[in-house]
Amino acid sequence: MVPDSYVPSLPMISIGSVDGKIKSVDVVPCPTEPCHLVHGTNVSLTVEFDSAVDTHRAITKIHGIILGLPVPFPFSHDDACKYHNVPCPIQQGSSYTYSNVLEVLSAYPKMSLVT
Repeated sequence: MVPDSYVPSLPMISIGSVDGKIKSVDVVPCPTEPCHLVHGTNVSLTVEFDSAVDTHRAITKIHGIILGLPVPFPFSHDDACKYHNVPCPIQQGSSYTYSNVLEVLSAYPKMSLVT
């Protein structure tokens, strides 16, 4: 179910990837910015990116910025080619769309952070 309104193409903070550039990030549901994620729900994530390299694999990494430091959020299916609709091999100069549904676990601490 998609809410009546959501914030498309959220601003993201790059932590220095030289292998590609994120063009847009869409999070659903996200009726207002910043997104308020609810424990025990799922969030759909779509990321459009351009590759700056040729590669045979793509690994998903998500970080939250906590107290100014990037902190990784581990999850089990990090192979973007196998699990998240990114066709490999990836070619330099080409655009791709990554999609994922992330569970907002009840075990996550209740805190504000920037991703």
